[in-house]
Amino acid sequence: GKILACSTDPLETMLRHFEKFPPDLIVLATHQRTGIERWLHKAVAEPLARRSRAMTLFVPREGRGFVSLKDGSLALKKILIPMDHDPDPQAALDKALLLVRGLDCVVGKFLLIHVESRSRRAAPVVHLPDRSGWSFEITVRHGHVVDEILTTERGWHPDLMVLATQGHRDFVDALRGSTTERVLRGAQCPVLAVPAAK
Repeated sequence: GKILACSTDPLETMLRHFEKFPPDLIVLATHQRTGIERWLHKAVAEPLARRSRAMTLFVPREGRGFVSLKDGSLALKKILIPMDHDPDPQAALDKALLLVRGLDCVVGKFLLIHVESRSRRAAPVVHLPDRSGWSFEITVRHGHVVDEILTTERGWHPDLMVLATQGHRDFVDALRGSTTERVLRGAQCPVLAVPAAK
């Protein structure tokens, strides 16, 4: 950990620091502002994650976490992984597996969700490891991508959501936010955003 002297722009200060010392992981609390609140307050978390291109764990200010505030124990038993063909979801799955192995967690379930629409094909193929004690389920939903992901999250109550992300694709994304940004604004659990390979 390091404390930075901050200029009037904390985003630019952190990005300059990350250019010199690239992080493996950024952990950010987020206010999850939407609507007019999002326009009135300068966001830091989403632009920092997008511009740094580092893997980022977003912890919702009002949501639930997977680390106990009482004793520091971990509750990482259910992980939700939304997936599509682009970016490749294998990176998100691999990072989730690396995280649970590194934290020595006994994970019960991984739920991989793909949302089909007119422009989206069937679920992408991912390599699922053969690990005793862990179960993997792939489900396909139909409808609006962000709504279906958030509905699944609210119904299944995962301890963590892991998404592969590639940032903004076009002008519309720049105005309303990427799929990842829109999901994390509504998520109740922590969200780990895994950037696509450059």
